[in-house]
Amino acid sequence: MKKSSKRCILIVVFLLVFITATSLTFGKYVYNSVWNYYLTSKGFYFDSDLLDINTKKNSILKWDGGDIYFNIKNSQNEELISEYDISYKVTCEVLGEESKYIKCNINNTELSTFNGNLASTANCINETDDLDVSSYSKAECQLKGYIWNEEITNKSNSFNLVLTDATKSIKEVSVKITAESLTPYHETLIGIFNLNRVDSEDLEIVTNYQNYDDYVELSISNTTTTDKCLLISFDESDYSLDLNLDSVLEYNTNLDKKINQVKVKVLNQKNLIYNLYKLNTNKVYSMEDILIEEKEC
Repeated sequence: MKKSSKRCILIVVFLLVFITATSLTFGKYVYNSVWNYYLTSKGFYFDSDLLDINTKKNSILKWDGGDIYFNIKNSQNEELISEYDISYKVTCEVLGEESKYIKCNINNTELSTFNGNLASTANCINETDDLDVSSYSKAECQLKGYIWNEEITNKSNSFNLVLTDATKSIKEVSVKITAESLTPYHETLIGIFNLNRVDSEDLEIVTNYQNYDDYVELSISNTTTTDKCLLISFDESDYSLDLNLDSVLEYNTNLDKKINQVKVKVLNQKNLIYNLYKLNTNKVYSMEDILIEEKEC
């Protein structure tokens, strides 16, 4: 067979493989979009900050080995909220060769799966007179001209990794998190987390973000032998800072005099803890909301 013929065959084979792979990927994307549209038409919303129906990739280049948080909620935004309870299951899976000696645990348990529930909370609100309408059904509430209020339910979940072989170490690892709604409809959200483990002693500044119901706790540790100055920025419409003036060098406000940026000094071998109170009940909060930059003192 001539070389030109072999080359043509190889090109044709390559194109067929490429077209097939592209078609499968595109087909899956279209299927997910159509299915999501169907669920939306049923008033079903199952969403996450770090997971997605088409798989969301998350990279953490300086992971200190602490818990990694993600949220699951029963809404798409403040207007589109599920009207019924949603039961769901979260699964954590270590990918590749690392799965042989690294175990993934969900929500501070020793299990790789977790079952939860997003409860539907709604009530009738009367903003026109003194009548108690709290016991009204949705139909009765709207029929009589009152406001039917659906509340967003947001659940914070986390995962962590455990070494099962003392002769190995955790360095670079990829983790797949799958969240599946079980009832009343099925939808799958997936996130791939690419983690690069950096021991705390190798990090000059170590931050930890703990998500609670009404506030988040931001902990900043200076592991070096010199004082460090940091600029902490956040959206003032989402957070209200419990300000510790002793550690704040300066701060910035918006036109409404709400704080959205502070410059702090963290003494060597010391740590600071700040409580940032949540202002937006419809928001899914995460560490990505906070920007921390090192500045000259």
